[in-house]
Amino acid sequence: MKSIFIALTIIVALKVGQHKGVQEPVDELLYVLDTAGVKNPKVVACQWFHETGVMKSKIYRENHNPFGMKESRRHWDIGTKNGHANYFHVNHFGRCDVNCYMDAIHDYAEWQKQRGWTGGEDEEYMEFLVLKGYAEDPKYIDRLRGYYYLLF
Repeated sequence: MKSIFIALTIIVALKVGQHKGVQEPVDELLYVLDTAGVKNPKVVACQWFHETGVMKSKIYRENHNPFGMKESRRHWDIGTKNGHANYFHVNHFGRCDVNCYMDAIHDYAEWQKQRGWTGGEDEEYMEFLVLKGYAEDPKYIDRLRGYYYLLF
């Protein structure tokens, strides 16, 4: 599997700078999210970009946490680091493909189930995220829509 970190960074750079890009790595991420039972994978991919600061944030790099999730009782994380959930990562020194983030992805799917999301339109899901207090940013939906427009 390709390194999601590198591939997604390239795609965002291409989409932002040239308004075009290679869709394959995004499709791969969407496939993994869907296979793991995550609802509305397009919106969740946008959250991945936003919450990680396009794969540059300390929470993402050190905690292997692509969604900015807090520690929970769902037992997918291994504790707290930097004030957020810390997820297991096998190879701390090499490149990390999407397999490094499977615990975080499964935790996210569980978060959706626990909050009662059974599926629906992407726009409805963005509103659901705000309703359920996923983000503190009052412009969270606008930021997700920006990524959504660029990627899809």
